[in-house]
This record gives sequence, C-alpha cells and structure tokens, in this order.
Amino acid sequence: MNPKKAILPAVILFTAALASPTFAAPGVVVQKQGDGTVVSWQPYGIVCSTGCPVTSKTYAVGTTVQLMAEPGVGARFDHWEGTCTGTNPLCTITVSALHLTKAVFTPVTGLPACPVLNATSQIYGVFPVMPANLTGVTPVGEVDATGHTFPNWHMFATVNPTPTPVGYDPVYSPVTGKVISVMRTRGSPAEMWDYYIRFANCAEVEIMVAIVNNVDPAWEAAFGFSAAPSGNILERSDPAALWINEGTYLGLVNLNKRKIALEAYDKRKPTAAFYDLGRYRAIHAYLQCPIDYFTTPIQTAVNLHLPGAACGRADQDVPGALQGNWFFYGDGNLNGDAVRSLDQKAHIAFVKNATGTRLISMANTTLRAGVIMPPSPIYTVNAAEPAFHLVTPASGLVCYTLAGAGGADTNRSLLVKMDNNTILRTKISTTACAALGAATIESAAPADNPIVRFSR
Repeated sequence: MNPKKAILPAVILFTAALASPTFAAPGVVVQKQGDGTVVSWQPYGIVCSTGCPVTSKTYAVGTTVQLMAEPGVGARFDHWEGTCTGTNPLCTITVSALHLTKAVFTPVTGLPACPVLNATSQIYGVFPVMPANLTGVTPVGEVDATGHTFPNWHMFATVNPTPTPVGYDPVYSPVTGKVISVMRTRGSPAEMWDYYIRFANCAEVEIMVAIVNNVDPAWEAAFGFSAAPSGNILERSDPAALWINEGTYLGLVNLNKRKIALEAYDKRKPTAAFYDLGRYRAIHAYLQCPIDYFTTPIQTAVNLHLPGAACGRADQDVPGALQGNWFFYGDGNLNGDAVRSLDQKAHIAFVKNATGTRLISMANTTLRAGVIMPPSPIYTVNAAEPAFHLVTPASGLVCYTLAGAGGADTNRSLLVKMDNNTILRTKISTTACAALGAATIESAAPADNPIVRFSR
C-alpha cells in the first residue's frame, strides 16, 4: 500500500498545534495540508483557505455536504484522509455524527521556473478565441450582468458566431504545458457542461480558460470525465501529468452566453491586497490581468475592446472603510451571531465598475422582510451621497438611495453603520435619505425589515 494514500484514523488527523480542539457535533471538520482551499459547494458555509489550519461547521443529521478541494498556484490536489477518501477532488458526506477529514495538496512537478519577471515576460502566444472575432471584453472585477454580484475574478471575452460546422467559435489551448485541474458544472442535468480548465507552462504562473462547451471527447476522457449523461451538477478532476500543446482545439465558446472567461495567477508578484484572505480561495491572492500574459500583438487586439483600456481589479477592499466586500456575520440568521460566516454566496459589496460608477451589489442576502435577494441585484448610487472609501466607523449612520435597475428595492434606502472596522449593520428602509432626520438604523421604517450584520 502506498503510505501516503493510507486512510488515517480521525483522531490522528490533526496536528499537535491543534490538540484538543472543541468541535460541535453533528458536523464536518476540515483540515488541509499544502497550498489549496477546501470549500463546501453544497451547502455553502465552509472555506478553509489562506491561514486556515482547520475549520468546522455544524449541520443537522442527514444533511448532504459536498466538499471541493481546489489547488493553489503551482499545486494539485493529491488525496483525502479521514471521512473523505481517494483522489477525487469532490467528496460527499451525509452527516450522521462529527466527521473529520483532511485534504492534501502537493506541488506540481515537471515544470520549469517561469522567466524572470519584467515588463515583457509574456508567455502565451495563442489567445483562446480568435481576437478578430471579439465584440467585447469585460474587465476583471466588473459587476457582470450575468450574475456575478461581487467584483468577479474573470475577464470575459465575448465573440460573434463564425461559420464553423455547428455555428459557434472554437476555443484553443493558450499553453504548451500541463493541465493542472479541470472543473465542469451545469445548472441542471438537462444543460450542457461548462468547463473550467487551468493550465501552466512554468511553475509560478497559471491561466484558466472557463465556460467552454462541447469539449472534444478525447480531451473529456483525458481530463478524467465520462462523456455519458450524468445527473451531477459539478465534477472536478486534477490530472497528474496531462500535457497539452498550444493551439490545441478544446471545445466551443459557451453556446448561450457567447463568451469565455479568463483568469491569470502569478506567484512572482505580490499577493493581492484583500482585507481578509481567509474568505477567498488561496489562488485568488495572486490574481492578475490575463492580457499581460500574452504576446504584444494579442494584447493590442484585445485592448481595443476594453472600456478605457483598463484591465480592472477585483481587490477593492479598503481596510477600515465601507468600500469593498462584506459577508454575513453569523450563519445566515437575520441578526447574526458571534460566529463569522464563510458563506461566499451571502454578501454585500460597495464597489466601482470599470468606468468608475459606484455600485452596491448583493446576493442571497435577506435585507427586506422575508425576501432573499436574487443572484445579482445591482444598484447605482447617488453621486451626492458619501464615497464608500470615506465612510468609516466614525461616520455614524449613512444612507444610500438605491437607484438604477436593481430590482424591487429600487428607490428604497439602504442604511449602513460600521460598528467597527470589521462589523457592518445594514437595513433596507422606506424612509428617504433626505427625510431621515434623527432616525436611527433601529427606528427607520419599516419596523419589520431586519437589521442585518456583515463582517470581514
């Protein structure tokens, strides 16, 4: 038996530094080893990422929890230990007691060091879609109309249909190198798979090409997936040594969205200035502008479609101020509790888009009595109201008019009050900002709308 694949008793999974931890049963306890992140895909709530030796969450007996192991830059998922076993990056647990499991990540081998970092260190010579067919580029960090509520990690490249045999644009590998990991997901078993493929041709830099449909059956098999219909909504594979050549046909542009997504990560550069990296995937600390990693002619062609030629940024948090991303404080309860939630799907963001317009975006957040916000309600902000980066705990109660086409709450007010640098209280109100007077966040109408706390 390979000793590293041996299934260790749960009682010895946790290191001496974590001796005698107190975990509530029933639930799931997750530890990780190496560079990567473990998240609970269904239901959301567990994120073990940067600085996380161990985390846990309680669940009702009978709850089905799906854990997903995501490698960091230059790493791959190797195996599970404990309740989860084997080498599949996805693990499903049906909660019956206290389940302890550990994800082990190891470095990718067989790749050379990347070139010395400088202004001309482009390393990709093929853009995944034909640059001549581009009709638009959505910058990194943009609040995208297709449901990305937070400033997203992707850069989207939108294309026109071309006269291929099936009428859609082909997608090509940008890399002669290794396939590090592949994820495929879909909204229901009746839909096509969307593929998210991570490549590397040197040890410190990776690029991901995402939302690829109709992947070539040969590559589908090489990725470790079956082409047969499956009821699964999410599958992952981390091939150990899958080599691919630059310009290799992968599949087709997403048939509905008419776009692909790109992400680039570079360990040679300083980590992104997120306020709390423990709430993000480990890989996101190294998020970069994808365009910077292609040859100059490709950069020139792609930049023609960028608004203001700005690649964008996702790290908009300003420590000590309102600007940036906030997560539910608590476990999804209306008024929260003493435990910070790691649910990345229940959040509110005070950010700017690529053209500098201030936006308030929120998702899966109960701010109005009995109503969960839809996936991407996005509101613009009155230019006369306070700039997000200037609102601090000393500002007291601050009011924003929810303008634009955000949904049912358009033209209501959003009251915010920072209790301190890491706790934010919010309330949707029917009281107009100009009519607040001496109102407090507690007294502002309507009384039945909850005060919801967020943290970071």
